[in-house]
Amino acid sequence: MAISELTKIETEIFLLLAQEPMLTNVEIAEKRKKSKNSGVGSREQGISPHTVASHVHKILDKLELPSRYLIQTRAIKEGLYCPNPKCACVKENANNKNTGRK
Repeated sequence: MAISELTKIETEIFLLLAQEPMLTNVEIAEKRKKSKNSGVGSREQGISPHTVASHVHKILDKLELPSRYLIQTRAIKEGLYCPNPKCACVKENANNKNTGRK
């Protein structure tokens, strides 16, 4: 399955794990809560670590990955993440891809 077929929240979690593969489910839930509460008038609720675990499991199943630690490798291969912060390859690839997220 293509990454573009992940749901919006699955894509968010995928990208968080691509950037920081060692994040725990608790840390992902906290990061997502902080990012969603930063907007004015934000009504979106945070998610629990249990829900994060469920989403991670779905991501791994959909992308046929045996481990969450391979998410970063997949993101690099797809041009969605580059471990070199000075690299412009991610911006170039993101502009050239249709990310039809649900």
